[in-house]
Amino acid sequence: MSTHTHLRSSLLVVLALPLFACTANAGETAKDIAQLVPENALLYVGWAGCDRTFDTAANTAIGQILADPQVALFKKELITAIDQLIQKAAAKKGNLDQYQHGKTIITALCERPGGLSVMEAGLGPMGPAVEAALISHVGQDGETFLADFRAFLEAIDGPPVSDTTIAERPMHQLLLPVPGGAYFGVVDEYFVFTMGIKTTQQTIALIQGTGESLAKSGNFIANRKRIGGSDATRLHTFHVDLQGVVQRVRLYIPLATISQPQMLPVIENILDVIGVDALHSVTCEMHARGKGLYSASFVRLSNRERGLFSLRPTTKLTKEDLVIVPKNPTWLFACNVDMGGIYRWAVSHLGKFTQQGGQNLTEMLREVETYLGVKLDEDIFDLAGETMMVFDLGGGISPSGMTSIVASVDSKTPTRLTESFHRIVNHIREKSNGDAPIRISARDYKGHKIEYLDIESPLFFNSPAWLVREDRVIFGLFPQSIMEFIDTRVAGPNASQSILDNPEFSESLSALGGMGNSLWYVNTKRGVCELYEGGMGLLLLARILMSDEDVHLDMANFPSKQALTGRLFPNMGASYCEDDGILMTSYGATPFAIPSLGNMQAMSMAVYPAVLLPSLMRARELAKRVVSAQQMKEISVACHLYAQEHGGAFPPDLQTLVDMDLINVHERTLEAPIDEDPTRPSYVYFAGHGTWSEPHLVLLHERRDLNKGQGVNVAFTDGRVEFIRSDRIDALLERTARALENATP
Repeated sequence: MSTHTHLRSSLLVVLALPLFACTANAGETAKDIAQLVPENALLYVGWAGCDRTFDTAANTAIGQILADPQVALFKKELITAIDQLIQKAAAKKGNLDQYQHGKTIITALCERPGGLSVMEAGLGPMGPAVEAALISHVGQDGETFLADFRAFLEAIDGPPVSDTTIAERPMHQLLLPVPGGAYFGVVDEYFVFTMGIKTTQQTIALIQGTGESLAKSGNFIANRKRIGGSDATRLHTFHVDLQGVVQRVRLYIPLATISQPQMLPVIENILDVIGVDALHSVTCEMHARGKGLYSASFVRLSNRERGLFSLRPTTKLTKEDLVIVPKNPTWLFACNVDMGGIYRWAVSHLGKFTQQGGQNLTEMLREVETYLGVKLDEDIFDLAGETMMVFDLGGGISPSGMTSIVASVDSKTPTRLTESFHRIVNHIREKSNGDAPIRISARDYKGHKIEYLDIESPLFFNSPAWLVREDRVIFGLFPQSIMEFIDTRVAGPNASQSILDNPEFSESLSALGGMGNSLWYVNTKRGVCELYEGGMGLLLLARILMSDEDVHLDMANFPSKQALTGRLFPNMGASYCEDDGILMTSYGATPFAIPSLGNMQAMSMAVYPAVLLPSLMRARELAKRVVSAQQMKEISVACHLYAQEHGGAFPPDLQTLVDMDLINVHERTLEAPIDEDPTRPSYVYFAGHGTWSEPHLVLLHERRDLNKGQGVNVAFTDGRVEFIRSDRIDALLERTARALENATP
């Protein structure tokens, strides 16, 4: 069979995987496959199987939704329709046998408890070498499953199979050119498919009750203890031996960079800065807990002071921190973080990759601070307290402005922080002689002073605003954001109620185990409700596509909004930084959060580009202006290079710079990007200058008909390039002409 045919067959199997994973019924007792995985596994993924999963999660919100008669009827009809489509496609390609056998295998693997483990991965004499095992608890149906598996191999014209014996157990070997060999067979109640003879022997031994398994590993047990839960509630497990992975990565880095040896120290520096050597292992699990699904990951660290992990916050959030959040936000993210410490760490570490990189970073930060007129760490980051929060006020996310989003930063000296904003704006305006299109304005709203940046530039689609309230600074993308915050949390009829008065929040917080160093919250029910209409539209589209294949879906069987959302509640998560690792948890009605996108977002996005188009066109013109200024800067540098060899005199014309290869004419340096008239020069050059010229005189400028008469870029004799408004250019040119008439080198 051709490779193309194999790919088609594999695709059909992949398409069928999620389909038949949903058809299982409640069944056998859970089997922890980690008991059959060698202790030295680099990676392990285990699942309880659909049988056990649906049984364990029956009382959760998602379990009850799936059991709802409306949902069950639609699920059955949808599965049948998709099955018919795949069968028709397989029949057209002559792959119906492959599909039917693949469907049988995949259904069995998904229904039963199983696991995939990798013991070794690397490069051997014959190429990539992998030691791995796939294990499935097939129970008393082992021989039937084995027969189905062999039938599947025959249907896809798979590799030849030979019988063999390993550890005194009959097995079958796939005759593939892979190091260690590939084997499959049934051992007691388990179907096993393995890569590598050593892994095959270890797996058989563990099934027979001998050998050290991952489930008995001290670190794995400790990680599971941190996560919580039990064998009876566990739905899946994911575990990685990070130490082993890092060791192998470091081993193969020299081989990967053999053609570019200069990259080796760069990669090593990156790994050190991240602190990968501090990583020990990570274990992730999902459990059914109460009416929701509880997921947790514990990252064990062998050294908490290495790399990024030295920045872990040590202070937990408190309920007092969250009082500022409204009762029913659409979403929330809160954390404790040392912004000043992070900034200093980044400055000291990111420049370590190369000496030149460190110098460039230092110079860039110095230029930024000089331009802003403040010290970033002392005047900005250090003034911010530990607790930061970003949340939506409950009005949804508006695609045109997101006015309902605000951020809160606590500070022991909030007025000093806002004073830094004033210093930055004033310094920018001073450096531009008052021409910068930015200023700070203020207005009173219900007795509260709101300050905001008034930016008259098409490059900015917002007007950042802030409000000092007690020991916090509240930020918004618009003054209206702060107004809405005042209406919601300060002066409104329900201002006394916060998220702490939300019973669903309190219940989820209890399921998580209390406050952590960071916290997130998403109103999943609202998100699903807003997606409901979109689901109806997709179903209509699916019906049209399916009808072409004579497959039909009944629109009336699509569940009601109440059936899909009535039992939903918010998703919530937290992280806890401990001495030996980081625990990240989440709890909710669904396995993952579904955020709100705004009721009218789809409609708004259709007209939004038309609203923004004029501003985007303006931004494009400004970008061309910036490129032109850079070209003029290059011309100015070339003039100074010419002067070094000609007694300080600048060239008589720009063509001289081209003739001397000081300017590459092929890079079109002498053509302004905004100039659409190729018959005339883009730049007007003033001959007669030299290094003796006063710095405020014009060396060259753009042709005055460019930029729609708003002004021109001007290069001065000292190398500066500035955009000069039309009402100021005449005085500059007149002063330059007088100076050239009276010039004496």
